[in-house]
Amino acid sequence: MHKTTVMFTFNDENCKNLAIAMQMVEFPNNYQHQVPPPTFNELNGAFLNYIERKELFTRFWVNKKFSNPQGTVQGGMIAACFDETFGPLGMVTARNLVMSIDINIQYIRAVPLEQDIFIHTKIITHSPTTLFIRADAFNARQKLLAQASSNMFIVKR
Repeated sequence: MHKTTVMFTFNDENCKNLAIAMQMVEFPNNYQHQVPPPTFNELNGAFLNYIERKELFTRFWVNKKFSNPQGTVQGGMIAACFDETFGPLGMVTARNLVMSIDINIQYIRAVPLEQDIFIHTKIITHSPTTLFIRADAFNARQKLLAQASSNMFIVKR
């Protein structure tokens, strides 16, 4: 099934491939995990499209409980949306557990509440021990909201 959402195309088959790839990642024996994590669901996340080991497109609904005192989305919630996209893409790209070394964010404009945020994430470099990932966040009118990058450590089994 293909459905256009803003500039992102929903691709059910690619999302199924992502789900399969996430379930195939082996975690250390004593590591408790849930994929996707509960925070992804709390942020009303949805996977829209996945280009194998290269790109991931997600959507998050930012509701009133994510408000800052100014009545827009609190910056930490936007950071969480980026992190919830970096993690799955990093994990399936590395085929291992990954952990953020850092996340750098540039906020471009305030994000009103009660709307979707769309995130396009790309793997920039992949070494045996680290990944470097970049992402752009947009609103439904394709206005750039924020940009982020992350270095991720690949945890070897």
